[in-house]
Amino acid sequence: MAEVQSILAQYRQQGFALWPAFASDEEVVKLKTCAQLWAQRLDIPAHAHFATGADAAIRDRYFLDSATCVRGFFEPAAFDAQGKLKVPQPRAINKIGHALHLLDPVCRSWSIQSKVIQLVRLVGLVQPQIVQSQFIFKPPHVGGQVDLHMDSTFLYTDPPSCMGLWLALDEATVENGCLMVIPGSHRQAVPKRYVRRSDNSLTFVSLTPSPPHWDPKDCEPIPARPGDLVLLHGQVVHASAPNTSHRPRLAFVLHLIDGQAHWPTDNWMASPPILPLL
Repeated sequence: MAEVQSILAQYRQQGFALWPAFASDEEVVKLKTCAQLWAQRLDIPAHAHFATGADAAIRDRYFLDSATCVRGFFEPAAFDAQGKLKVPQPRAINKIGHALHLLDPVCRSWSIQSKVIQLVRLVGLVQPQIVQSQFIFKPPHVGGQVDLHMDSTFLYTDPPSCMGLWLALDEATVENGCLMVIPGSHRQAVPKRYVRRSDNSLTFVSLTPSPPHWDPKDCEPIPARPGDLVLLHGQVVHASAPNTSHRPRLAFVLHLIDGQAHWPTDNWMASPPILPLL
């Protein structure tokens, strides 16, 4: 119990914490197998890059539709100059999401188990609800950089209530792009929101007078072993470097909100696939 209290204290003070061996070896194997099956069977169109470069309207539509189903997104670096994949599809995927917690029985079962419910209640979510789930692949050599950001920018509630559960399914190191977090940055206000316009295009809307200055030099790496769980406050600033190694860095990620908070209908997920944890 003392270790749990120490983890929760770090989460409140620093905006993140590592819970070692939260998932069993068996759970890790089940989720990894699930991710591999999705990677092999999904029909992912070539324009589904999780970055700029494809036609904006087509890319935005594909991304928006992923809110309530399961879709895959490629790493831009996995393509050659002619637009053809340089590696097999399972080694080219950036992420698969965002409704795995509702539509995949393995992901759903892991997400609603009692230890997950107990954890989010201890953190302080009164009416915890899962609104997004994804496998993040970060494949060897082509896994791209994720810039500094807050999750509450993309999953905004009033008041902010987002939190992330990042479960390592492979060993995450500095070399293969482990999470990087700015400790204590969760005390800042949410600087902007990612919103859906009336024409279904996507944009950022500022919430503060001037953009914040986040220095990557202030980041602290969070190495993790398979089964370790990283708790991320929705306002903690975090990122990850490219995977320059030959080793994969697969993770299963849940994002939750408090059902007591207001979910704006102009969020990019206008009607998120909510799974209450009661």
